Amino acid sequence: HLYGFIRNYIHYDTRECIAMTGELFNLVPKDVELNEEGKDINDVSRMLFTSFTSRLGVDVTGPRLLNAQSSAKLEADFCGFSPTNTLFRIRHAYIQLDWKRLSLLLGQTWHPTFNVYPSCSSYSAGAPFSASSRSPQLRLTWDAGHNWETMLSLLYQVPDMSVGPNGKTYDYARWNIWPEVYASIAHHGKHFTFGAGVTILSLKPRKSSTAEQVNIGSDGTTTISQIQAPAHDRVLGISPEIFADYKYGLFNIKGKVTYAENTAHLTMISGFGATDYNPQTGSYKYAPLRSVVSWLNLTYGKKFMG
Repeated sequence: HLYGFIRNYIHYDTRECIAMTGELFNLVPKDVELNEEGKDINDVSRMLFTSFTSRLGVDVTGPRLLNAQSSAKLEADFCGFSPTNTLFRIRHAYIQLDWKRLSLLLGQTWHPTFNVYPSCSSYSAGAPFSASSRSPQLRLTWDAGHNWETMLSLLYQVPDMSVGPNGKTYDYARWNIWPEVYASIAHHGKHFTFGAGVTILSLKPRKSSTAEQVNIGSDGTTTISQIQAPAHDRVLGISPEIFADYKYGLFNIKGKVTYAENTAHLTMISGFGATDYNPQTGSYKYAPLRSVVSWLNLTYGKKFMG
C-alpha cells in the first residue's frame, strides 16, 4: 500500500528562534541579546515557506513467519537538511512480527516516549516540552490481558543524538556500547489510556582523556608529563514519565509529566556536565541536567480541530 502527500508549509516568527531542519522544527525563541546601543539584535521577524515536508511511504503485509504475521513499513521525506539543499531521509524503516499476544518490531521508528504526544499544527509536535525522536530499536510488546500492555525497547541513537564535549554526535552512545533501555506499562481502555514508563540512558562522553604520568630520570629527578589515557567514565540518566489520554466523541484531552535526565537526544532542553576531574588519572565525574517537564493538550474536532 503506497501512501504519501505533498505539503506546502508556511510560518511566520516574530523573532529569531533556536530551530532545526532548516528552521522548520522550531524549539524556543532566542534570548535577548543587546548591542552597544541597547537594541535586541534577535528581535527580527522571519518567514519560512517550504515543501520539503512532503512524504512518501509504503506499508507491506508479508507472509507468516515463525507462526507470526509479518509486516513492514518504509517511509521518507525531504527533511534531511544540509546548508545547500534538502535530502531524501528515512523516517521509518522496520519489520514487525505479530503473534497472538506478543509483537516484535525491529528497525527505525518513533522513540517509545512518543507514545502520547500533543496534537498541534507545528511540525515540532510540542518539542522541547514533549519528546520527539526516532531511533533504531528492538521493541517487544506484550499483551498482558484485560487491556494491559507492557513494552521493552533497546535503542540506539541515529538520527537524533546526545550533546556532549564534542557537540552533537552519536559517538557517546556508540562508545558506551550498551543500548538505551525503555520500559513501560499501560492500560488501553475504550476511551481512556494511561500508563508509566522509564528511559535509562548511559553514555561514555570521551574515548580518551589527558592524564599525568610521573617520570623518574636516571639522576633521580622527577618530572610530570601529560599522556592520552583511555577513558572509562560514564554518565547515567534515568527519566521516568507518566501519561494519560482520554477520548470521547470529538473531544480529546491528554498530557504527560516527565522527570528528565540527559534527554537532549529526545529534542528536549537537557544534557550533562562534568562535576569533577582527577588530573592524575584523567577521570571525570559527570551529572545529567535534570528537569521536570509537563504538558496538557485539549482538542475538539476531527476534520477541523480547535
